[in-house]
Amino acid sequence: MALVIMNSTVRVQVAFAVKDDAIPNDPGFSDALYFTPEAFAVLAPEQLEAAQLARFNGWKDALAAAAAAPVEEKTEEVILEEIASLEEQRAMLDEVIAARSAELAVSTAKVGVSGVKNGG
Repeated sequence: MALVIMNSTVRVQVAFAVKDDAIPNDPGFSDALYFTPEAFAVLAPEQLEAAQLARFNGWKDALAAAAAAPVEEKTEEVILEEIASLEEQRAMLDEVIAARSAELAVSTAKVGVSGVKNGG
């Protein structure tokens, strides 16, 4: 595990990266742990390594759980309902865009090229 320590008066950041050779095409894992300077000063190297390993193992467990989770198969009916909902949202957004564009056109017409309001 690579270890980079950035020390400040407020916190100590321990950045680390791990590659697991047992995982094919492992892109690697990088993270950071944060400690107060007081807590870091009394931290044993074994404790730091254990904390890094725990974070890495948590990441591996999360990946395994995500890979094992069943993929939700959507029916055609559900997909059509989602499409209809998205089309409704798009229609509402088109109305908002048209209204804002009209407001901008009016605002732009009131302000001359020099930035001074016309007639005012």
